[in-house]
Amino acid sequence: MPHRFADYMWTQAAENARVDHAGARRGSVRAVREWFVTVLALDTHEGVKELQAAGFTDVQAEAVTRVVRRAQDVDLSDLATKGVLAAVRADLAAVKAELQAEIAAVRSEVHLGLAGAKADLAAIKASFERSLADTKTELLKWITGAIGLQTVLILGAVVTLVRMMP
Repeated sequence: MPHRFADYMWTQAAENARVDHAGARRGSVRAVREWFVTVLALDTHEGVKELQAAGFTDVQAEAVTRVVRRAQDVDLSDLATKGVLAAVRADLAAVKAELQAEIAAVRSEVHLGLAGAKADLAAIKASFERSLADTKTELLKWITGAIGLQTVLILGAVVTLVRMMP
């Protein structure tokens, strides 16, 4: 079993073609490889005719020729080399490190912000508790004064009533 897809395709083409080209043994992989090299330099119509002469049907010959033509038309300029991939990996590693540093800085800022907010809340709570204690003290003063005044008024009214009675 061939290890590469291209080798597999060569083998299949040779078995199906039963080609005898350039003195090669009938049906050999070498014959098909030579045919492919020849087709790359020739017109597709000529390639179809040659495949038909080798025993391919019209549909098979046209399909193989289309595949070969597409293979020729592939734009290899977009392919990345190992060097380019290594550079991209290095760039990604640098970006990752930079992002991790920024995340750590943001976390630190958030923790400092939370600590500051907690301190502010504690100060507000203490101020509120002082204000509440002051209000309680003022209320107690007013209530005590009101109770004292009411007591004096009630005692005065009772004394006045007792004096008015014969």
